Amino acid sequence: QRDTNSSAKPLLAAFRISEGIFQRPVGLFSFVGGCAACSFSFPLLWQGVEGNHFSESSTLALLRQLEELEPMKNVESVIGQETAWRFQFMEWTALREPWWKRIFMVPFAKVWQGVFLLNLAEIQKELKKNSVFKKKPTEPQPFFWNLYNVLYPGNAIDVYNEAQSIKILLHLAQLDLALDFFIRKNGEAPNHLYALVPTILPVLPQDPFSKKNFGYRKTAATSYLLYSCWIDGKDDGGIPVTHIVTGK
Repeated sequence: QRDTNSSAKPLLAAFRISEGIFQRPVGLFSFVGGCAACSFSFPLLWQGVEGNHFSESSTLALLRQLEELEPMKNVESVIGQETAWRFQFMEWTALREPWWKRIFMVPFAKVWQGVFLLNLAEIQKELKKNSVFKKKPTEPQPFFWNLYNVLYPGNAIDVYNEAQSIKILLHLAQLDLALDFFIRKNGEAPNHLYALVPTILPVLPQDPFSKKNFGYRKTAATSYLLYSCWIDGKDDGGIPVTHIVTGK
């Protein structure tokens, strides 16, 4: 077996960078960068688990690092920063014009800001709804609404959904690492997830769709099925969800 400790170092570095960004985001792009670092890291982590590339110490180090990741912690702050910048940009664009243009541009910018705030209020209502993923409010109309489209604050929904998606993958990665560690220590997979607590995990992460433990089933001595109930919140035993798209 190759040097198992070194294989976890890039992942640990990526997760530490994400941890710092999630705790102290400096804007939308930094936050998106943290989400991207996690997104690219999770497939490598699962490959490492399946290929038995991590030593016990590396597995524990990754588990402790994943426990520090809180992608949802400052989502509201990031959304506030981004929307405030866009709101100010409208007025700044008008004020930097010559005086004879400002006569027309400033009132237009004020109206634009008013429409922006109305749609931001609609989005904030959507974000407060009791659902894991948020749906976008009615999209702006085409044609003469194109200028309005440019500064529509709809990316607030995208930021929220991206962070929530990372959180779900984070929980699944924690459980996968913990199960891999348990199998190597005991020679077989546990009969239930509670066997991981508290020796490997301090608590079991919850499936946000069911508000219960993630689905788990032992399928063989050293293999298992781990899954989320997903959007409908129903435990179908881990059957993959198929989306059928109709139309031309």
